Amino acid sequence: MARDGDRPEPGRVALARAHGVEAYEGDARYLQLPGEGFDLALALDVLEHIEDDGARPAAELARVLRPGGTALVSVASDMALWSARDVAAGRVRRYGRRALVELLEGAGLLVERVWSRGVLVRPVPRLLRHRMSRCDDLAPLHPALNGALRVSAVVERRLPVRSLPGTCLFARARRPG
Repeated sequence: MARDGDRPEPGRVALARAHGVEAYEGDARYLQLPGEGFDLALALDVLEHIEDDGARPAAELARVLRPGGTALVSVASDMALWSARDVAAGRVRRYGRRALVELLEGAGLLVERVWSRGVLVRPVPRLLRHRMSRCDDLAPLHPALNGALRVSAVVERRLPVRSLPGTCLFARARRPG
């Protein structure tokens, strides 16, 4: 799903198709796809970019899923972490668990699981807030910091921390059968 008015990064759909994945791009609010046509729908880092998320993008996810189909959604988590970097990334909000669940359930999906990622690195955005004050600063991370983030992600997968607050939320929801 593309963000509203945005185009996905060039080549992403072609890359997915080259690997045998049936992939489409489009406006997340008005998917040009048949209803009840898919077993899986992904909205990864999409919803937080749509100005009026209402229930429209979530309803579109539900509409294109077959009964029993699964939606996997990821969003930036927690408005307390909001910074100029969010603005530079084109986000208009961050979600709490309850807001994400209510959005998906309001679209008729049954939320099966919600979990956090970025739990171990959650303090970093708060500590670096002063360094992330410029809206145009989306420069690549220093390789050492990028490596440390990669290590923290590996460690986090082995720890029982997914119920704690992180920097990103994931939800798995199912269209009722």
